[in-house]
Amino acid sequence: MARFVFLDPRARRFYRDWEGIAHDAVGSLRTEAARTPDNTDLADLVDELAAHSEEFAQRWDAHQVEYYRSGQQRFHHPDAGDLDLDHDALEIPADPGLTIVTYTLAATAPHASAFTRLQEQAERR
Repeated sequence: MARFVFLDPRARRFYRDWEGIAHDAVGSLRTEAARTPDNTDLADLVDELAAHSEEFAQRWDAHQVEYYRSGQQRFHHPDAGDLDLDHDALEIPADPGLTIVTYTLAATAPHASAFTRLQEQAERR
């Protein structure tokens, strides 16, 4: 996800709160780096992002740690339009470091019709 957020220009359109997701992504990486200091794959990812994204490098140097577990993400899907989805991150105790993120949308949410259009498109494919 961090590669998409910091290295793909489409991310700024996809995440309606790009600043928030960028902050959370760096905070999550910092949390994981503190938990697994010998993780060379993570260190390589941080080096790659810092080398190719000045914004990532500045945020990384701020040393902010976040525990990104639940909240709301605001997306702009190219076909369905705006979607506001609640998310919860669930750690898998049997596999340390593995986290599943679930996204939900209440049927009465303002963007429920956009989500329905997205589901219908997926069914047609």
